Amino acid sequence: MQVNWSPCAIEALMEAADYIKQFSVGRAKKFYETIKEKVKLLGNQPFIGKKYERHPEYREFLVHRNYKIYYHIEHSKNKQEMVVIDIFRHCKRDYWTP
Repeated sequence: MQVNWSPCAIEALMEAADYIKQFSVGRAKKFYETIKEKVKLLGNQPFIGKKYERHPEYREFLVHRNYKIYYHIEHSKNKQEMVVIDIFRHCKRDYWTP
C-alpha cells in the first residue's frame, strides 16, 4: 500500500529528530531512519495498528519507545493508500487530537 505523509507528520518527525540531535547526532539519524522504515513496513500491513479509541477513523501504532504515529487509510476506486497524519510523543497523561 502506498504511504503518504501529511505536512504535519513530516514537521513532527523533523522536530523530534532535531530535539534528539541536541544530545546526539547519531541517535537522531537512527531515530529518523527507524521511524521511516517502520512506517514503510506498516504500509504492507496497515491494519495491524489499533483503532484510536477517541477517533476510530484513525489508527495508531507505536513506532519508537516514546512515539506513536496516527494514520488513516483512504479508499478510492482504484487503490488504497495509508496517510500518516501525525507523530506524537506520548506519555500517560497526554493524548493526541486530530
